[in-house]
Amino acid sequence: MIGRIKAKLRHIWRKADNAVMHLAGRHPRLAALYFAIFSADLSREAAAVIAGRTQYQKDAFREEESYFLLRRNIHRLEKGLIMRPLRPVFALDYIAETIAVFERAMQRTSRNEEHAWAIDVLQNYFMKVDADNPVIRAQKTRFEEICTRSGIGTNTLQKVPYARALDGAPPVAFDDLMGLSKRRRSVRWFLQKPVPRDLVDRALLVA
Repeated sequence: MIGRIKAKLRHIWRKADNAVMHLAGRHPRLAALYFAIFSADLSREAAAVIAGRTQYQKDAFREEESYFLLRRNIHRLEKGLIMRPLRPVFALDYIAETIAVFERAMQRTSRNEEHAWAIDVLQNYFMKVDADNPVIRAQKTRFEEICTRSGIGTNTLQKVPYARALDGAPPVAFDDLMGLSKRRRSVRWFLQKPVPRDLVDRALLVA
């Protein structure tokens, strides 16, 4: 008797859950409400996202040789610059952040290839967007002041657009690439051995 009641209650719950889930799937905010009230299935993922964003905030302006926030935003600018047709105004929500971390990188680290790339992309950006936009105008002035203080020349543009080596055959044949892809496996268990930092850096460079 008790077993039948439990089974009936589970059946009712599943039907109600399916109905609410069907409704929640129509809008992101309803979906968020569904997982906040009716289901804890994504709680681990939500906690991981929050932890990642917290770490991002801590590390965004960390002093190091490579500022990942600068690299990320410069790459975003690159993608905007190759759009066709080119939008006369874009990146308003992150250009000030980009110039801020660029200034910090120029002050705190030695000049490197990443700096040269950032400089050329930023110069290209300010050359092609609408200079009358107040946000862009203010950040362009700030960028030029940083360049002047740092002794950086203008209009070099040696790093943009990104040069592609299209002369000659690619260095890897199709069969080699296919053979490498077949060796790929998802790994779930690892030895308790530290991975040398240079290998991690090389893997990131490939990525």
